[in-house]
Amino acid sequence: IEMTNTTYNNNRYCTTTTSSSPSSSSSSSSVADVAEVEYSVDGASRVGVITLNAPRRRNAFTETMAKQFKNLVYTIQADYIKGRQEEEEEEEGKGKGKGGGPRALVLRGKGKSFCAGAHLGLLNDIATQDDIEGNARRLTELYSSFLCIRKLDIPV
Repeated sequence: IEMTNTTYNNNRYCTTTTSSSPSSSSSSSSVADVAEVEYSVDGASRVGVITLNAPRRRNAFTETMAKQFKNLVYTIQADYIKGRQEEEEEEEGKGKGKGGGPRALVLRGKGKSFCAGAHLGLLNDIATQDDIEGNARRLTELYSSFLCIRKLDIPV
């Protein structure tokens, strides 16, 4: 059995391929095993899955996770738009295959919790290190990073 996942980590995509058979199991990865946001798409159904991957902290959002999540959502939207254009070209007889990009998206968290919200350490840093304007700016950025998923043109 072979499964390919795309992991979004530090502003780049990385692919992990896992192969298993009754006699052996092997895995190769081009990133560290600790990615905070993972993304995969089932090729046949074109359903994408975003997984928050910080179960030890109950998938609480940090600024790093928020940035990765936001960038990933924008990339998914771009893939969807490109896929729709390819589908339209195919319908007109100009395309070479069916469009790519996900048609729907599932959002989940690894471990026992989906997401505990913002990481308490981050909230403490914001409260103690920023002035009122800086506090409002950082909290708004954190909040909007997660809510950007509402802008997708696909069901979530």
